[in-house]
Amino acid sequence: MIPTNFSAPAKIILFLLQFLAVGTFAQSKLQSPSWNVENTRRDASPVKIHVKEGTWMNLDISPDGSRIVFDLLGDIYSIPAAGGIGTPLTSDLAWQMQPSFSPDGKHIYINSFRTGHMQIWRMAPDGSNPEQMTFDEKSNWFAHISPNNKVATMISYDEDQVQAHPFGKQVRIRLLDLQTKKIKDLTGPFYGGQGTINVPSWNPDGTKFAYVKYELF
Repeated sequence: MIPTNFSAPAKIILFLLQFLAVGTFAQSKLQSPSWNVENTRRDASPVKIHVKEGTWMNLDISPDGSRIVFDLLGDIYSIPAAGGIGTPLTSDLAWQMQPSFSPDGKHIYINSFRTGHMQIWRMAPDGSNPEQMTFDEKSNWFAHISPNNKVATMISYDEDQVQAHPFGKQVRIRLLDLQTKKIKDLTGPFYGGQGTINVPSWNPDGTKFAYVKYELF
């Protein structure tokens, strides 16, 4: 609290110093390298659930038609295509969604919040050997693997661009090289946020892809 016997200019200076100190402390806490989405809160406790149906789910079927992968409540599951009990492929605290098989069936690609941004990861069909595929601060969505299993189209939007344009976030389609993990932009930017462009899909020989663009304005 500022003493009342200070002059008005001194009070203003002290208030600004207090404000800067608090802001610096808060920023240091937010940028702390020890932060990890997987760190369990002290007041958290596990809860077991048993469900027979879900909603807002994404799924894909393996190239040989034997298994289905799907997301439910932030985790990825695998189930025999003929039916049965789902086997969890992920069970960590980070939100995981939108699984898709690679054309050769050797990997499952997912979108994951493990790093604090929605990034593309891949793992073995049994959930082992998770590997991060994108590393930038843009949020990347929807990995659609080319038929030759070399590249993937994906949608990304810039989380920090909300104030950069009156129509919202920058959204674009990007190309991810699955061997080098290098990314290049193919379109955009379009403006309007998530949903402005959607559903990149390859033709059978992998020479072209189609996508949907929503004209918002």
